[in-house]
Amino acid sequence: MSSLPTRWEINVIFNFFVFDQLQDKYVTNVDGRIRGFHSMMTEWGISKFLDLETFHNPSNGYLINDTCVFGAEFFVVKNTFKGEFLSKMEYPLLIIIPG
Repeated sequence: MSSLPTRWEINVIFNFFVFDQLQDKYVTNVDGRIRGFHSMMTEWGISKFLDLETFHNPSNGYLINDTCVFGAEFFVVKNTFKGEFLSKMEYPLLIIIPG
């Protein structure tokens, strides 16, 4: 990430997939929300896609013979927002206004 400009920002729509090997279809978390990544917060994700019990249960088709198929897709969304960007200051500036 060191090659990115200072205060970089990118907006994406991302989806995760897991393949149901028994029904020959993908299960996904599609929600269509735009998520922002920027220099101060570089990690995003989803808290839970499938619980482990569901994933490990062979009757669900996600993990068969120690094999699973999964994927992800990312769509970069052009940022058209014009506004201010607030950043954390390591040493805040103190301004005294005489009164």
